[in-house]
Amino acid sequence: MIMAAKSKQVENGVHAFEGFPKGFEDFFIGIRLNNYTSWFEEHRAQFESDIKRPMYALINALAPTMQSIDPQLDCRPARAMARLRRDTRFSNNKEPYRDLVWCSFRHSGETMSEGISYYFEISATTARWGCGFYFVERAVMDALRRFCLETPGRVLDAISSPEFTERFRIQGELYKRKPPPDSLPEPLQKLWQHKDLYTTHEIERFELVHESALADTLIRDFQTIAPFYNLLRDVWNAGRIVEAEKPARV
Repeated sequence: MIMAAKSKQVENGVHAFEGFPKGFEDFFIGIRLNNYTSWFEEHRAQFESDIKRPMYALINALAPTMQSIDPQLDCRPARAMARLRRDTRFSNNKEPYRDLVWCSFRHSGETMSEGISYYFEISATTARWGCGFYFVERAVMDALRRFCLETPGRVLDAISSPEFTERFRIQGELYKRKPPPDSLPEPLQKLWQHKDLYTTHEIERFELVHESALADTLIRDFQTIAPFYNLLRDVWNAGRIVEAEKPARV
């Protein structure tokens, strides 16, 4: 059952999601052209009202669905919404701010780059959402390959339903040389070659981001990919157990 997002003010002063306001794109275009702290400080109020406030409202609208999928997903807005300011210490890109923002739902203690996340991302021109692994350890993807061999039906069910394939594409970096067993069905042969794995839907009608219906669309889609998320969670746990059992290097 799809849970509809509320359309009125909710309790405790938390605003219901009514869409991102018209003109929010101007902030992202501005920060792209004026990527320095003084410009951001001059436009902080616009960021707060046009991006942060509706993103917090969207996170709150999605929270009941996310916790029905996995009660351990952290749905606190301050934790779920990514910072606009980059961590440039280990990056070649030294611009202080991103020209997009996202929220992600994951277990406490897991980072988006090292764990499993549901995510929603928005910029001046596009929005996308889905879930998956990013920069995952090899032991986790080896666990996925074991799942493909040992429980192929479950893996196929998670990636081959009409609802899934109609809305989502499977993506990720591939090994150049990792031939799959010939006995595997074609969809699983493709999974076999992945270094990491995620699924994404990119918005087809950008005007949807200005509407409260965006929350309902995300709710429906996040429920659709819940079997994929649950598969990845089991794969993640299996891979982490193997990694933990490796003898420590001396």
